[in-house]
Amino acid sequence: MLHLTEAINWPTFVLSIVSSGGILGLFGFILHLKEYYSKKPKIICKKDDIYDSYWEHGDKVNLDGYDKYIAESIKKQDLIVLTVKVINTRSTPLTLEGFYYVDEEDKNEYHAYSNIKLRDELYETAFLEADTGEKVYIPLMTPDTSIKFPYRLDGFDIVKVCIAFTVSRNDEDCRSYNVILRTPFKDFKYIFEVQSIHERLIHKKIGMIAAGIFEKELHNKK
Repeated sequence: MLHLTEAINWPTFVLSIVSSGGILGLFGFILHLKEYYSKKPKIICKKDDIYDSYWEHGDKVNLDGYDKYIAESIKKQDLIVLTVKVINTRSTPLTLEGFYYVDEEDKNEYHAYSNIKLRDELYETAFLEADTGEKVYIPLMTPDTSIKFPYRLDGFDIVKVCIAFTVSRNDEDCRSYNVILRTPFKDFKYIFEVQSIHERLIHKKIGMIAAGIFEKELHNKK
């Protein structure tokens, strides 16, 4: 049995490739492959650093002014609010068809509400007792957007979207949810961790107190 090195006359083999334009063809193929991957759609989707994401029991949310059917449905479940930043890392534009979440119980996909602006004052739990005993209002922020799906996301563009969906009630403080961003190219799948609205507000309160202390110390140094 001959080895590959014995079966092939390598100098003749290399010369034949050069003479037939094989190297140029290979170089062209590599360039084509590089261009393909540089334009292949790639979407990054992550929780926004400024706007809020949280969950709350539906019956603790004041939904006055909302559609009666939607309000009654939410009150029987838990409301999940996700504010995400969608980033197109490629030069090729891509159409976003919408967001879906995967139910943990039946594993089915359900369409998530989008293009929403949640009114901060509707949340009864948005008031926390401060150290002074006074009630301090800590706003829950969601981006005031007018995005409608399908939405065309240009190359190297960013868009912020607030989506919401309801799930079966449970008392776990920190939860994870599977969310799908559907496009004509493929379904981009992500996992997001969400804290309760109470924990979210506590973190914001701590941040506000820390910012106040820092500002006070800065003032004292002057």
